[in-house]
Amino acid sequence: MREGQINALRKIAELTKTKCETCPTTDKYRCCDRLFCNFVRKYHVGKGIEYPWFGKQEVPFMGDNGCIVKPEHRPFCVGYVCGSHLKDRKFKKKYFHLCNKADILPQTNETLGC
Repeated sequence: MREGQINALRKIAELTKTKCETCPTTDKYRCCDRLFCNFVRKYHVGKGIEYPWFGKQEVPFMGDNGCIVKPEHRPFCVGYVCGSHLKDRKFKKKYFHLCNKADILPQTNETLGC
């Protein structure tokens, strides 16, 4: 992974986290899914990269302050944001620009009602 890609993934994580933290729902990380944690864990098998697996939680890599996995180690889900946040034009422009730099597809969902 290129340095520019890593930096863009880190910036995406910071950008989207601000939206998750202000989500009007009672469960601010409800968009995260155990499925993505499984992808991340399997992707890094044999690469010497390990994170604590909180297997009893709905989302095993979710800590008290968000995902514990470095953004560059979770390109599968780092770019996810609720579609309603794309109404913010400044956010949308920055988000799509960073996704392009990170070489990932933007991931949104209009049905969650954030």
